[in-house]
Amino acid sequence: MFYLIVAGEGFSMGDADICKTPPEGEPIPYPNMAQLCQMEGFAENFTIAGQFVGTLQSTIPMSTGDEAGELGGVISEEESGECKPMEGSELVLVNGEPAQHTGVAQSHNSMNYPEGAVPIPPQLVTSCQM
Repeated sequence: MFYLIVAGEGFSMGDADICKTPPEGEPIPYPNMAQLCQMEGFAENFTIAGQFVGTLQSTIPMSTGDEAGELGGVISEEESGECKPMEGSELVLVNGEPAQHTGVAQSHNSMNYPEGAVPIPPQLVTSCQM
């Protein structure tokens, strides 16, 4: 069983994001996460526990945690980029789009880091607005 992802409490968490850190540009691993409450492009007419449901088209405009590596990623030269799902549900569609759910890969830092996931269900109750 999986839980749908909503634009509310919770986060998408990635492994270490290796960024160049001032003053010397030393590569240091930082945690990278994106807050679900910042989600954009969600289904506006379907809610779970009063929170909008994320679809394959939903994004979180900025991930956080690696800001100290302000010289950018070792390979990408970026930090704090967009987070988005890599895949959606094959069984649950919301407004014709695959719904996001726990356990699927989430990219972090504008596709430079495709190893994130939502580890904890952000909701437990389902409701539908028509």
